Amino acid sequence: MHDNHAIKVESELGKFVCLKPSGIEGNGLFAKKNIPEGTRIHASHFYAPKYGWINLDPNYKFNHAGTEPNSRLVTSNNIKELIALKDIPEGEEVVADYTKDSTVNQPEANWK
Repeated sequence: MHDNHAIKVESELGKFVCLKPSGIEGNGLFAKKNIPEGTRIHASHFYAPKYGWINLDPNYKFNHAGTEPNSRLVTSNNIKELIALKDIPEGEEVVADYTKDSTVNQPEANWK
């Protein structure tokens, strides 16, 4: 989600995550309490016919993990949501595999 030309809409992160500096890239989302597998973490994007996918800021600021994602994007009714793929312990970074959703920016060669 590193598109500098994306439309951003201010939103709140909610009860599961906070934004902190990441060892992967810039800032990332981190579990502020244990997140059980299957939990809807929050909405990250919504679709507006006139503009396409709109980033919810800062909700869209999760990093890419191609080998061991602990969350995934699920699209339903013009909303993308982060869902926990496994139990995510407090303090762990919430990451998703960007290649599983072709509507988001795809990983670059140097991404982890």
